[in-house]
Amino acid sequence: MKPVSRIGMGALSGAFVFSIAITPVWATSLGGAASEKISSMDLTLEETEDALVYARDTGVSVERAEKEMTGQEDFAVLVDEMREKYTSDFVDAEWKSSSPEIILKTGAPKTAIDLGTELADVIILDAPNEVERLKATETVHKSAQNLDGMENVVTYADISGEISVLAQIEASSKKSLRSLSNSSDVQNSLNEEVPKEFPVTVSFVTDNIGEVEIRGGRAYGNKHCTAAFSLTLAGYAAVSTAEHCSNNVTRYDGADVQKYKSLARAKGDARIVRAKTKTYKATNTFRFDNSRDRIATGASNPVNGSAICKYGITTGYNCSKVYKSGICSSGYCNLHAAEKYISKAGDSGGPWFSGSVAKGIHHGVATIDGKSRSLFTRIGVVKDMGGTVKVK
Repeated sequence: MKPVSRIGMGALSGAFVFSIAITPVWATSLGGAASEKISSMDLTLEETEDALVYARDTGVSVERAEKEMTGQEDFAVLVDEMREKYTSDFVDAEWKSSSPEIILKTGAPKTAIDLGTELADVIILDAPNEVERLKATETVHKSAQNLDGMENVVTYADISGEISVLAQIEASSKKSLRSLSNSSDVQNSLNEEVPKEFPVTVSFVTDNIGEVEIRGGRAYGNKHCTAAFSLTLAGYAAVSTAEHCSNNVTRYDGADVQKYKSLARAKGDARIVRAKTKTYKATNTFRFDNSRDRIATGASNPVNGSAICKYGITTGYNCSKVYKSGICSSGYCNLHAAEKYISKAGDSGGPWFSGSVAKGIHHGVATIDGKSRSLFTRIGVVKDMGGTVKVK
């Protein structure tokens, strides 16, 4: 890890103070009023219900689950603001109930640091920004997919820019076996695809490392995927789901619908299906449990370390924690991984949420850091396609 500095929550209110020495390890936080602000926040009824399920699914106490979740949505909103305003300076963020972190590049302006320290410790890191990291990951993933005998590829990077490639080879392929024996050559060729700030490491396996999950489903198309959130789209009602689900749906929830737009796979796994006429109205409800709906009150992108829940027709309502972002798998990039594998075939396209706030659209599963983890696309891509989550 390259040298960093840490500015504590609330430390920069008033005069600009930057007196922390650069060290090769995480520096001590100055602390501040923001931690008290977070601890004083209350959970909504929906978040409280999520905390019960999160405690059940992760094995922590309900008290700890509630503590971990308190304030995370306010932090997620701040992170979205930081990402939009300071794109070239934003590296990453992680939710920790006692000391949430926003990571910025060396040279980030005072205004960015001031904004970040309202609710978090700001860490200054000599590393690529998020956009640069995602682009390099996508480039390596595409090149790795074109290797002879590749069945599947999962690619992801850490905040320092180090890219990991997990390549699933076809066990019966002689070409793939030659690739395996020349793994150093493959690794060298992939390193040539990106700047030196993004060192690439390749691992070859024959076991299944990822898949999209399309069987089962809740009344969406002949491939039976799950739909996520209702949208508004220039006066039309619409619905979001996964891009790998059917593009030939003509009826959804009693309405006549038509294909509208699919997200470029480099940005995630999502599509919008739109009502044919403006006579249909979008509702602000979404299915979060078998036969139970919630009213959507907002939409914000997931943050690493935060608790998150999902609904799918196969596995129902369960919860985990956001583990990692910026993942490429099965040809799709810019995906997020949950800490655990909490989905099955048929859950594709379903909603990921926190309380009543929309967070994402289900994709599938992949092996990340040696474990199977559920994957989803951040909800912000809906805006990229021209839609808006229908909220209260």
